[in-house]
Amino acid sequence: MEKSMIVLFVGLIAHVNFPDWQVQSTGVLLRAPGHEATLTIPDTATVRPLNPGDTWIDQYKQSGGGYRVHLDDMHVRLEGTQSVATQKTAAQKRHVPNLGTIAPNCKKLNPAVRARRPDADFAAFFDYRGGTLTPLNYLREMLGFPGTKEADPRCVACYDRLDTALTGPEALLVFSPSGGATHSYWVSPTTLVVANRHPAGGSHFDLYYKVLQSCPPVSPVADGPCTMERCAEVEAMVPDSDCSNSQWP
Repeated sequence: MEKSMIVLFVGLIAHVNFPDWQVQSTGVLLRAPGHEATLTIPDTATVRPLNPGDTWIDQYKQSGGGYRVHLDDMHVRLEGTQSVATQKTAAQKRHVPNLGTIAPNCKKLNPAVRARRPDADFAAFFDYRGGTLTPLNYLREMLGFPGTKEADPRCVACYDRLDTALTGPEALLVFSPSGGATHSYWVSPTTLVVANRHPAGGSHFDLYYKVLQSCPPVSPVADGPCTMERCAEVEAMVPDSDCSNSQWP
């Protein structure tokens, strides 16, 4: 039976896939005041080092079990998944704002994003491939982007779910802190949570345009309540968030 890994993306995270990256996609965790970039591994997962004796991850072990890794200034890769491009459901295309449509004249990626290099604008990067992305839960208000091809209001996702098949019994998480040694761990099939959120919530959509070079922001405008499933109703391990995901292109 094929095994899979699930990744939930919560909050201020842009999904980036550029044509010359082929099958690789990246979750870009933007740096914003008060936001905390983390990766949660539940206590039901088995975690073991690629290199015996590597205990780096133990500093993030939680008292109730599992791990909550602080991702500031870190590049993380999820390996051991099928080497194909990630697909987007129709709901993903509709409910996760597309910067390429909102700002069609902004065609170049920020060099730091292309290099997956954390800096003053980008807290962390999470590479993944394969599987399917779909939205789970939505912000309170419908949003539109006046003067663009996404002007019509729609519910906007705050949680995305990636389901991706593994090529073996486990996935490999590779952590590369800026200026530090790389640490790799085998992880059994489970649900990971990649989050970048502020405890009080808030709207920070304009920060997404930093993914692109010299791109003036187009701010969303709220237009009525969203009646689709709200953010706080997702799995208990994921707290509420008022930051949407986004994607490019």
